[in-house]
Amino acid sequence: MIRLLQPSIVKTKEVGAVFGERDSWITPIKEYLVNDILPSDPLEARRLKYRATRYSVLNGELYKRGYSRALQRCVGPEEAEGILRSIHSGNCGNHAGGASLAHKTLRQGFYWPTLFADSKRVAARCEACQKIANNIRQPPEAPAKYYLALAIRHVGNRLDRPNANSNWRSKACHSSRGLFYKMGRSRAIDNGTQFDGRKFRELCDKYGINNYYASPAHPQTNGQTEAVNKIIKHNLKAKLATKKGSWADKLPQVLWAYRTTERGSTGETPYSMAYGAEAVIPVETSFSSPRVQLFQPEINVDMLKCGLDELEERREQRTNKECGVPTEGSQILQLACA
Repeated sequence: MIRLLQPSIVKTKEVGAVFGERDSWITPIKEYLVNDILPSDPLEARRLKYRATRYSVLNGELYKRGYSRALQRCVGPEEAEGILRSIHSGNCGNHAGGASLAHKTLRQGFYWPTLFADSKRVAARCEACQKIANNIRQPPEAPAKYYLALAIRHVGNRLDRPNANSNWRSKACHSSRGLFYKMGRSRAIDNGTQFDGRKFRELCDKYGINNYYASPAHPQTNGQTEAVNKIIKHNLKAKLATKKGSWADKLPQVLWAYRTTERGSTGETPYSMAYGAEAVIPVETSFSSPRVQLFQPEINVDMLKCGLDELEERREQRTNKECGVPTEGSQILQLACA
């Protein structure tokens, strides 16, 4: 029997990933702003000077002055890949499409030149999104314009489409004579024109068939509940994969992803419309967004209070936008352009 004097498996210290800026698009801009170093090529130097006017360096980090956010932290290729995957399929990811993923990344305060192209690539290569994608069920050719829906419903065999040059009502009556014995003598049908012709009525009278023409009513709503449930079910399918029974454990993550994603109808996230401020999602703490890096407790408390005071006005504006009601600013702009 051989006894080991020490374990054969040695535990090593866990080291976190370190993302560098070497030879990335950040390096020349940062060197010019900090050390005033320009490329040797005059044309490249001129382009860099023009490009650098939209950037600034704070606490050793490069930031871009954006339009959706005042400051957006510039990240390199390695860090960008992790940010996209965290937002797309992380703990609070919603498996959004390419454009939506890019917009949410900008909203969290990150930027790099190929953001939209990389977002489309990550979304297109996601295995979970491929599995739950909608199947294309459109037939290769357009279906027949006229067919006997009643015969299809009760018999299950579609009749041949009538010739375009012949009277389709006569064809329908001729083909339906053998079906009456299988369908009974009383039948409620819809108001389709193929069941309301003169020859069809004469045929029904001849065989003693009583037709009752009904127009079913479907009360319509705004469909908001169905739309939200559809999004939640779609995100659950992407997260569960084959573990369908663990949907209750994944539901909080899906709901959090929905509440922190901007809605197209309002232009705001549900979380911000409820609490007056944007939530800090996990990717911001993992990759240090501008809000995390420049966080100051005293100023943050004052800004939260101002956001709560502004919340009622923001809700009213978003409600008017969703309903299509023009705001005062848009009315003034229309009068100025008239």
